Amino acid sequence: MAPLGVEILSAIKNTRLVENFSGKDLPMKVVLEIIDTARWAISFQDMQSWELIMIKDEDRKKELSEIVLKGELKKASVLMVICSNVDRARFAAGEKGAELSTIEVSAFIQNIVTASRHFGVSCNVLADFSKEKLRAFIESPEGVVPLAVVSLGFTTHYPNVKRVPITTFIHTEKFGTPWQGELPSKFSERGNKSTFMHIFG
Repeated sequence: MAPLGVEILSAIKNTRLVENFSGKDLPMKVVLEIIDTARWAISFQDMQSWELIMIKDEDRKKELSEIVLKGELKKASVLMVICSNVDRARFAAGEKGAELSTIEVSAFIQNIVTASRHFGVSCNVLADFSKEKLRAFIESPEGVVPLAVVSLGFTTHYPNVKRVPITTFIHTEKFGTPWQGELPSKFSERGNKSTFMHIFG
């Protein structure tokens, strides 16, 4: 199979999450293209256990922003609550279904983020919220669990990103045994280290 080109790698490596949206409207055609791309995420036993609730109404966006304690998100063009359909996952894969669903829904979300970059759209992902309040907001049944709130729109500020080099997290054969082989310098340089990794890395 021939390489798909640099566009995919560029989109992955240059994607950022933003918080400051401009309020500019995003055409629904683009939103649907992004969602259409996301649905091709990996799926165990073809469960496709993701659910997406789209929020466009201004009052509803404001209310959702207050639930996730991020008021500035109301300026995003579209807010989406991404859920795991645990009932569907457990029907397909038994007790492991819920865990497998979390993995494939995470891949679905990552596809949204990457596709957004391709279309020149800014994106934010939040997962720190009260699931009970969010479930009540979207009126989802018990078997449909909110995992993230994704915001799409435009921004005038696109932040720089920091990532640690791969040598900080590759282990050989077992945890704690560092990489032993030779690596090109771009893989082993310890520059551009995040504050979090300065403490824990």
